[in-house]
Amino acid sequence: MTEKEPPDLGSLDAKLKAAREANKGPGESSGPSQGTESGLGLGSRLSVEIITSLLAGLGLGWVIDHYAGTQPLFMLIFMFLGMGLGVYHVMLISKRQQQEDENKEQ
Repeated sequence: MTEKEPPDLGSLDAKLKAAREANKGPGESSGPSQGTESGLGLGSRLSVEIITSLLAGLGLGWVIDHYAGTQPLFMLIFMFLGMGLGVYHVMLISKRQQQEDENKEQ
């Protein structure tokens, strides 16, 4: 058995550096979306904000109605409050995202 000569380590290092530059991972600056949410992620977050606040309002209203004996009254009130709070959170998140996008352009 004859052993082959080991490859030149300098050329191997150059190939590794070139491959790393061509294939940057998520931890490195690999594109314009670095540090921000993707469109799908942001849309999912906004829809979850609205749904959870609505369900929390409905649940809280139902509990109050159950113990107070006023069936649909507080559930309807807290449903609208929850929906309003969800829309308010969506507006805050959207404004923050817009400011981040404007800061990146500068």
